[in-house]
Amino acid sequence: MAMDFDLLKEEFLSYLRIELNRSELTVKGYRKDLNVFQRYLKKSFQKEKVEITEITTNFISSYLQHLATDLQHRPTTMRRHLATLKSFFNFAVLHEYLVKNPAEDITAPRIPQRQPAYLEKKQVEALFRTITPDTPLALRDLTMLKTLFYSGIRVRELVGLKRQHLDFQEKIIKIVKGKGEKQRSIPLHPELEKQLEIYLKEGPTCQDDYLFCNYRGEGLTTEFIRQLISRCAQTAGFQQKVTPHILRHSFATILYKDCGVDLKRLAELLGHSSIRHTVVYAHSDVKHLKEAVEILPAPGEEGIRVRYPLPGERAAWQVLEEPFDTKIAQEQNILTGSKSLELQEALNRYLDYVRYVQNFSKTTYIGKKHILQRLVSYLKETVFPGQTILLKDIKTAHLRHFLQFLHTEKKYKPATLYTNVVQIKTFFKYAFQHGFIDRNPAAKLVNPRIPPREIQYFKWDEVQLLFNNLEPEDSYYLRDQAIIKTLYYTGIRAQELCDLKTEDLDPALSTLTIVSGKGDKWRLIPLHSHLQETLRLYMKKGRHHPDSPYLFASPLGKKIYPGTLYKIFRKLKEKTAITDKRVSPHTLRHTFATHLYQGGVDLKRIALLLGHVNLNHTEKYTHTSQEHLREAIELL
Repeated sequence: MAMDFDLLKEEFLSYLRIELNRSELTVKGYRKDLNVFQRYLKKSFQKEKVEITEITTNFISSYLQHLATDLQHRPTTMRRHLATLKSFFNFAVLHEYLVKNPAEDITAPRIPQRQPAYLEKKQVEALFRTITPDTPLALRDLTMLKTLFYSGIRVRELVGLKRQHLDFQEKIIKIVKGKGEKQRSIPLHPELEKQLEIYLKEGPTCQDDYLFCNYRGEGLTTEFIRQLISRCAQTAGFQQKVTPHILRHSFATILYKDCGVDLKRLAELLGHSSIRHTVVYAHSDVKHLKEAVEILPAPGEEGIRVRYPLPGERAAWQVLEEPFDTKIAQEQNILTGSKSLELQEALNRYLDYVRYVQNFSKTTYIGKKHILQRLVSYLKETVFPGQTILLKDIKTAHLRHFLQFLHTEKKYKPATLYTNVVQIKTFFKYAFQHGFIDRNPAAKLVNPRIPPREIQYFKWDEVQLLFNNLEPEDSYYLRDQAIIKTLYYTGIRAQELCDLKTEDLDPALSTLTIVSGKGDKWRLIPLHSHLQETLRLYMKKGRHHPDSPYLFASPLGKKIYPGTLYKIFRKLKEKTAITDKRVSPHTLRHTFATHLYQGGVDLKRIALLLGHVNLNHTEKYTHTSQEHLREAIELL
């Protein structure tokens, strides 16, 4: 059944409003996103009415690239637009206007993780002091601020509160229409309970039983409350922008970091359906992390200082975006020439998709490009010499021969082969889903089996052997000593250490900033007190090139590379006679994490220090000995 996009759009919006009972705000958001897509649709097809059957996966990919490059939309906005299109086309499939959802196979862009702002308790109190409750409306303003902070509710939930939602007998606030139409009850804080009792006696009289209203008795808007909080923040002398959501964030952060409330209970208070949404509120400041790092022993001490673990924390990193120039493939070219597309052209379009639509980091982009370009070179030299390689001409056998070449000629290990297979399969899956080929030649490729490998770490006495077996007579003794101790007391990666600059150390040598970690994320690491002493001595007496921007420089004053580190570790392996495990920078990183865990530091703080996005990556560092397990059992 043919259907014009514009007609289907209106049918879809009615479906949201009537059958799914979505709010007018939600429907308005869907309409806005679909209107943007419709304008691009008409411009691309150069006609007023476009049948939905004409819209392909490839076209939607081009649209997302348009959002990223031409309209300069952020990944979060692009994810929303894609989610809108997926819902719209799912509706079309459900009502049999389409056989398949063209947006189904498109992966949402990756979103950089950011640390949201929040206020300390004393800052919140300063905000309260900007209001003198000497009139009914001023009393209302103060009560609203305290309600936002002491309950953590959203601003839209606040304007929807009515008097019957307060239960002073049970001492709760009932949120009857929260986000996603969910209901929850929030205990009344004693301070808020007292404030509300005063407000109900002396505040303005509101229509329709609203709890908060304007001077005419009408309900308030969210914008009014945003402006109120902004004015209060300016009066208090705050430099940062303060919004209602920052008060919600402050509520959660203070409960977690200062009061020790676990994330599960916090999720219930905030009305989160999943604890994954709550993790963003788990802040850790430098002091909080410093307590974790100081668990590691200093040379001469017997072992790890085991302490009762504090609550975890949220990862605090930002993606450092670099402009990456590339040509955006034109939709019409894709549509007309897809079945005879050259391999290199298809690869270029895929890499654009990876960079702009999926929003992978530059490092990931380069890694994918390197693997796939190697495949192109192999096919040019061995299978299609002197010929133009069309994507449709590539067979499964060609890909298997390439992998065999990597195994036999290049001597690739199973783990490296596995990476190559995954990237090849991902590329051809993209090409198949976007209509570049009718058959996926990589579909039957089997991922190589990777033998499980025990992750090793050093015991404390072995770490001290590494510290004590550097050669003092070596002119680079102080540098190498600082390198070894930096790796152990910070857990940073080898490449991160090589990239360190003197400006990454704060003047007091109390913190270290990793400005370009894995995935282009930055993080702040507090420095262990012993490491501070080591670095202070190195900075004073051990730097051969004081003018070099790099913290650990080569004999020529240039940046050192991981190969230099591995030379240092090879010498240490010979001197220490540690033969049962790999002596390397990464083993020290693993040791750092394991010792923190054994000392009682929670996984969340370890993940932050290591620069892990997901706790799943951190769990592999959690070694437990029989003694460690016995200590747990003995707690029963």
